[in-house]
Amino acid sequence: MTKPAPLPISWPNLVRALRNRECILVLGPEAATLLRDGEHVSLQTLLTGHLTKALQNRNPDLLLVARPSLAYVAKTLEDTIFVQEVSKKTSYSRENARAELNGLMADFYAQYTFEDFPVYSQLAKMPFHFVVETSPAPYLTQALDGENKFDTKCYYYHYANPTHNNSIKIGENEIRPDAPLVYQLFGSAAQPDSMIVTERDQLAFLDAILQQENTAGIPNSVAIHFTSVKDKSAAQQFDKTFVFLGFDFNEWHLRLIMHLIGRYQRQKETYALQNPQDIAELTSFFYRNNFDVRFVDAPAEQFLADFETELQKPAAAAAPKSPQLKVFLMYASEDEAVKASLDAQLNPLKKTDLIETWDESQLLGGTEKDLEIGARLEAADIILLLVTANFFGSDDVFERQLSAALRRHEAKQAVVIPLLMRSCSWEGSPLDQLTTILPRNRMALDRQDNPDVALSDTVEQLKGWCKKIFDRKKLAK
Repeated sequence: MTKPAPLPISWPNLVRALRNRECILVLGPEAATLLRDGEHVSLQTLLTGHLTKALQNRNPDLLLVARPSLAYVAKTLEDTIFVQEVSKKTSYSRENARAELNGLMADFYAQYTFEDFPVYSQLAKMPFHFVVETSPAPYLTQALDGENKFDTKCYYYHYANPTHNNSIKIGENEIRPDAPLVYQLFGSAAQPDSMIVTERDQLAFLDAILQQENTAGIPNSVAIHFTSVKDKSAAQQFDKTFVFLGFDFNEWHLRLIMHLIGRYQRQKETYALQNPQDIAELTSFFYRNNFDVRFVDAPAEQFLADFETELQKPAAAAAPKSPQLKVFLMYASEDEAVKASLDAQLNPLKKTDLIETWDESQLLGGTEKDLEIGARLEAADIILLLVTANFFGSDDVFERQLSAALRRHEAKQAVVIPLLMRSCSWEGSPLDQLTTILPRNRMALDRQDNPDVALSDTVEQLKGWCKKIFDRKKLAK
């Protein structure tokens, strides 16, 4: 048997995106299939057959087009129900006919569970944090419950009910791989009048979703999870990778979804599971050139199995990061406890590799003290002065180290930042002329109402300065 050609997928990128919560799954109606008579039959095909049977029961003589679509059969059935029922009761309305159609679809979905469609169990095991689903079926949520992901958030868009949409509030930190967000874009079987089935529904959806008013569009607390920039003032971009499972890209409503995503997002990579040979040439051109879609010829089950295998591979060892800024702590030897309290507050910055601190207590035995201190001072990007009365009483620190630090500060080779740790008479000293004194109110930390809070606030201020110093350092290269 010939081994299939490798899929055109950048697995390392895809795995990295999923682990970093930057991979969004868009799940279509053709993804879920069950085996019948040796063939895989999709959930949408089953629903189309269910409605076709109901239509034929009502009008056995009705001739349907060859290869009828779900939207076509649903609309024909709705019209047939209305014509037949209004002839019996003149008060019967279009809304009544649609409600009966919705009831038939709800009955269909109630026949099955997620266990009938293997793809849902595969998906539930994957660490996706956000799934946009275009089927109103309840099976993905059931499968996630089966995997003990009990905190899953499942919401739906109601194209005709802005009040419902505006009531959806989701905290950004509530969404995790073990508590994913499943957003049913085309409505939910739990609320049948929200379901988008006919082409008329699709047009109404388009009319609602493309309005600029917040009352009509996707709720902000949902949209933020697939937006490129969470903070428009931030330089960092949050471009996402999209995976489309279970769609026929020849269908025009896919353009609605891509347009909607494009409103919020610049895709990093977009994969669509469909044989490119099955797509019209101009359609393929449209998606490749407007949305950079990469078509992958693979069944959903194979793709997900391969994806899970890639996820289980040990991550490649990352190269050790070098700190962005070197920070020299200058203090009197009597103030070791003062230094320790500051160092504890600096730990979060050190763990993110923003800074690396060095102080005299880190000298190794046998090291030439003055040479090592001099070298560390010359290499420092930031020099923090822990200002106390002891600081000024130490000839070694105040006379020798400080003069070297101020020289580098004046030459813009480093930034000297005095931290007023303990009350002392520092005004009139060489520090008085510096514009970098912290706290900004120039009140020593031990004189603040809550010294611990004041120290934490001061470190936050320092963090902001560190980022600016780092940006300036990059520009200078």
